[in-house]
Amino acid sequence: MKRSDFLKAFNEFSADKNIQSDEEFDKVFEEFIRQQNFLVNDAISKENASDAYDFLELAETASSKKEALKYAKKALELEPENVDAEAMVAELTANSAESLLDKFKNLIDKIEVNLKSQGYFDDENIGELWLILETRPYMSLRAKYVDLQSITREQHDEDIRSIIREEMRACFAEANFAP
Repeated sequence: MKRSDFLKAFNEFSADKNIQSDEEFDKVFEEFIRQQNFLVNDAISKENASDAYDFLELAETASSKKEALKYAKKALELEPENVDAEAMVAELTANSAESLLDKFKNLIDKIEVNLKSQGYFDDENIGELWLILETRPYMSLRAKYVDLQSITREQHDEDIRSIIREEMRACFAEANFAP
Protein backbone atom coordinates (compact mmCIF):
# COMPACT_ATOMS: atom_id res chain seq x y z
CA MET A 1 0.00 0.00 0.00
CA LYS A 2 1.28 3.45 -0.87
CA ARG A 3 2.09 5.75 2.00
CA SER A 4 -0.47 8.28 0.79
CA ASP A 5 -3.17 5.57 0.76
CA PHE A 6 -2.10 4.43 4.22
CA LEU A 7 -2.29 7.97 5.60
CA LYS A 8 -5.65 8.57 3.94
CA ALA A 9 -7.03 5.34 5.39
CA PHE A 10 -5.73 6.20 8.85
CA ASN A 11 -7.16 9.72 8.67
CA GLU A 12 -10.56 8.31 7.74
CA PHE A 13 -10.34 5.72 10.53
CA SER A 14 -9.34 8.26 13.17
CA ALA A 15 -11.57 11.16 12.04
CA ASP A 16 -14.31 10.44 14.57
CA LYS A 17 -11.91 9.63 17.40
CA ASN A 18 -11.35 12.34 19.97
CA ILE A 19 -7.58 11.96 20.36
CA GLN A 20 -6.29 14.16 23.18
CA SER A 21 -2.89 12.68 24.00
CA ASP A 22 0.02 10.73 22.61
CA GLU A 23 -1.16 7.66 24.49
CA GLU A 24 -4.63 7.89 22.92
CA PHE A 25 -3.05 8.34 19.49
CA ASP A 26 -0.90 5.24 20.03
CA LYS A 27 -3.97 3.19 21.00
CA VAL A 28 -5.96 4.37 17.97
CA PHE A 29 -3.00 3.73 15.67
CA GLU A 30 -2.44 0.22 17.06
CA GLU A 31 -6.15 -0.54 16.65
CA PHE A 32 -6.00 0.67 13.04
CA ILE A 33 -2.95 -1.48 12.31
CA ARG A 34 -4.60 -4.56 13.83
CA GLN A 35 -7.84 -4.04 11.92
CA GLN A 36 -6.08 -3.48 8.62
CA ASN A 37 -3.52 -6.26 9.13
CA PHE A 38 -0.69 -3.91 8.25
CA LEU A 39 2.89 -4.66 9.02
CA VAL A 40 4.29 -1.49 10.55
CA ASN A 41 7.81 -2.13 9.32
CA ASP A 42 6.83 -3.54 5.94
CA ALA A 43 10.09 -3.28 4.04
CA ILE A 44 10.26 -1.49 0.73
CA SER A 45 11.71 -3.63 -2.02
CA LYS A 46 12.27 -3.07 -5.72
CA GLU A 47 9.21 -5.27 -6.30
CA ASN A 48 6.83 -3.17 -4.21
CA ALA A 49 8.36 0.31 -4.61
CA SER A 50 5.80 2.55 -6.24
CA ASP A 51 6.67 6.20 -5.72
CA ALA A 52 9.71 8.47 -5.68
CA TYR A 53 10.17 8.22 -1.92
CA ASP A 54 10.10 4.42 -2.04
CA PHE A 55 12.93 4.52 -4.57
CA LEU A 56 14.83 7.09 -2.49
CA GLU A 57 14.53 4.74 0.48
CA LEU A 58 15.93 1.94 -1.67
CA ALA A 59 18.76 4.24 -2.76
CA GLU A 60 19.61 5.04 0.86
CA THR A 61 19.87 1.36 1.74
CA ALA A 62 21.51 0.20 -1.49
CA SER A 63 24.59 -1.96 -1.21
CA SER A 64 26.55 -0.07 -3.85
CA LYS A 65 26.87 3.42 -5.27
CA LYS A 66 25.80 2.14 -8.69
CA GLU A 67 22.62 0.61 -7.28
CA ALA A 68 21.89 3.74 -5.23
CA LEU A 69 22.25 5.90 -8.33
CA LYS A 70 19.88 3.64 -10.27
CA TYR A 71 17.20 4.02 -7.59
CA ALA A 72 17.75 7.76 -7.19
CA LYS A 73 17.39 8.23 -10.96
CA LYS A 74 14.19 6.17 -10.89
CA ALA A 75 12.84 8.47 -8.16
CA LEU A 76 13.73 11.45 -10.34
CA GLU A 77 12.05 9.82 -13.33
CA LEU A 78 8.85 9.44 -11.31
CA GLU A 79 9.04 13.00 -9.90
CA PRO A 80 11.29 15.21 -12.06
CA GLU A 81 11.03 18.12 -9.60
CA ASN A 82 11.83 16.06 -6.49
CA VAL A 83 14.56 18.03 -4.73
CA ASP A 84 15.62 15.11 -2.53
CA ALA A 85 16.11 12.91 -5.60
CA GLU A 86 18.00 15.65 -7.46
CA ALA A 87 20.26 16.19 -4.46
CA MET A 88 20.94 12.47 -4.11
CA VAL A 89 21.81 12.14 -7.80
CA ALA A 90 24.15 15.14 -7.42
CA GLU A 91 25.83 13.54 -4.41
CA LEU A 92 26.24 10.21 -6.17
CA THR A 93 27.60 11.67 -9.42
CA ALA A 94 29.93 14.36 -8.09
CA ASN A 95 33.58 13.47 -8.48
CA SER A 96 34.82 15.96 -5.90
CA ALA A 97 33.58 18.22 -3.12
CA GLU A 98 33.99 21.23 -5.42
CA SER A 99 31.92 19.49 -8.10
CA LEU A 100 29.22 18.73 -5.54
CA LEU A 101 29.21 22.36 -4.40
CA ASP A 102 28.67 23.46 -7.99
CA LYS A 103 25.87 20.94 -8.48
CA PHE A 104 24.19 22.00 -5.23
CA LYS A 105 24.49 25.69 -6.13
CA ASN A 106 22.98 25.14 -9.59
CA LEU A 107 20.18 23.10 -8.06
CA ILE A 108 19.50 25.75 -5.40
CA ASP A 109 19.34 28.46 -8.07
CA LYS A 110 16.94 26.37 -10.19
CA ILE A 111 14.69 25.59 -7.25
CA GLU A 112 14.61 29.21 -6.09
CA VAL A 113 13.28 30.30 -9.50
CA ASN A 114 10.53 27.69 -9.24
CA LEU A 115 9.65 28.52 -5.62
CA LYS A 116 9.64 32.27 -6.33
CA SER A 117 7.26 31.76 -9.26
CA GLN A 118 4.93 29.89 -6.87
CA GLY A 119 5.02 32.72 -4.32
CA TYR A 120 6.98 30.94 -1.61
CA PHE A 121 9.43 33.83 -1.35
CA ASP A 122 6.72 36.42 -0.80
CA ASP A 123 7.12 38.42 2.40
CA GLU A 124 4.42 36.47 4.27
CA ASN A 125 6.40 33.24 3.82
CA ILE A 126 9.84 34.53 4.72
CA GLY A 127 10.67 33.12 8.10
CA GLU A 128 8.32 30.21 7.59
CA LEU A 129 10.19 28.23 4.93
CA TRP A 130 11.07 25.36 7.29
CA LEU A 131 7.41 25.14 8.27
CA ILE A 132 6.13 24.93 4.70
CA LEU A 133 6.18 21.30 3.58
CA GLU A 134 6.93 22.16 -0.04
CA THR A 135 10.03 24.21 0.84
CA ARG A 136 11.63 21.84 3.35
CA PRO A 137 13.65 19.89 0.76
CA TYR A 138 14.98 23.23 -0.55
CA MET A 139 15.94 24.35 2.96
CA SER A 140 17.57 20.99 3.64
CA LEU A 141 19.58 21.31 0.43
CA ARG A 142 20.71 24.80 1.44
CA ALA A 143 21.82 23.43 4.82
CA LYS A 144 23.81 20.67 3.09
CA TYR A 145 25.36 23.28 0.83
CA VAL A 146 26.45 25.45 3.76
CA ASP A 147 27.85 22.44 5.62
CA LEU A 148 29.83 21.31 2.59
CA GLN A 149 31.01 24.81 1.81
CA SER A 150 32.20 25.39 5.38
CA ILE A 151 34.25 22.20 5.17
CA THR A 152 35.72 22.71 1.72
CA ARG A 153 36.01 26.45 1.36
CA GLU A 154 37.15 27.80 4.67
CA GLN A 155 38.92 30.63 2.86
CA HIS A 156 35.55 31.90 1.59
CA ASP A 157 34.25 33.05 4.96
CA GLU A 158 32.28 35.94 3.48
CA ASP A 159 30.46 33.61 1.08
CA ILE A 160 29.54 31.38 3.99
CA ARG A 161 28.38 34.34 6.10
CA SER A 162 26.22 35.56 3.22
CA ILE A 163 24.59 32.14 2.82
CA ILE A 164 24.01 31.84 6.56
CA ARG A 165 22.41 35.31 6.59
CA GLU A 166 20.01 34.13 3.88
CA GLU A 167 19.30 30.95 5.84
CA MET A 168 18.53 32.96 8.96
CA ARG A 169 16.35 35.37 7.01
CA ALA A 170 14.41 32.40 5.65
CA CYS A 171 14.05 30.89 9.12
CA PHE A 172 12.96 33.91 11.09
CA ALA A 173 9.55 35.50 10.80
CA GLU A 174 11.00 38.98 10.63
CA ALA A 175 11.41 39.76 6.93
CA ASN A 176 13.70 42.63 7.91
CA PHE A 177 16.06 40.40 9.90
CA ALA A 178 19.60 41.75 9.66
CA PRO A 179 22.23 39.83 11.65
